[in-house]
Amino acid sequence: MCLPTGEVLAWYCQLLDDGSCLRQHPCISSVFYFDVIGGPTVVFDQTKTDHSGLVPAVPTRVAVMHPQPNHLLVFQGDLFHGVLHPDHFPEGVSRYVLLVNWWPRRPGGPSSLPKEYCFPRDTHKPEKQPEEPEDSSRVPDSANSAAVVHFEVCTRNTIFLSDAAEWAAQQIPRNCRRSCKVGSGSDRIQAPLLFTYADSTTTQFCGDWYTIQCEDKLDEA
Repeated sequence: MCLPTGEVLAWYCQLLDDGSCLRQHPCISSVFYFDVIGGPTVVFDQTKTDHSGLVPAVPTRVAVMHPQPNHLLVFQGDLFHGVLHPDHFPEGVSRYVLLVNWWPRRPGGPSSLPKEYCFPRDTHKPEKQPEEPEDSSRVPDSANSAAVVHFEVCTRNTIFLSDAAEWAAQQIPRNCRRSCKVGSGSDRIQAPLLFTYADSTTTQFCGDWYTIQCEDKLDEA
């Protein structure tokens, strides 16, 4: 799941009969985490069209979701996203997540499920089981129900380009870590984080921000 430094996540591209490429994206994307292994998922408030780069050219909001068991991240399917490098990755351990994309219509390319994974719907109604006596020690169903986890908002009083080189290197920028007390080990904040930046629509910037190298000089706004 982790991408090499400098590499970005590609959009789904369907080849047409004339050889051209039609960029498509799901309506909704989701990531289900089984454990805490691996780097966080990052989502930028940018989309990409067929004839241009990212829109807007520079994001103002960046969402970061650290892996947590039984947590589900859901976001708009056309948003620019990827995986950041983890602070620490244990040797001999794999990262497991379940990715599910929800499409308005079936895209070309994906194969149908093998027959061994297709099961007929069971129309048989199970017999009603006798009611069990009330158990005071039983955990109520409400305790096992899903709950919404809100993002912790971290305001950066600067433009995104001030941190772009570190985001491009797939790292949470140092200044972002300081502002939200993001650390490593037991003091590391695992709550979902939403970094907000000042509007940079008046900034003259050409190209794609994720091509910026860490050694490039960026002016602090």
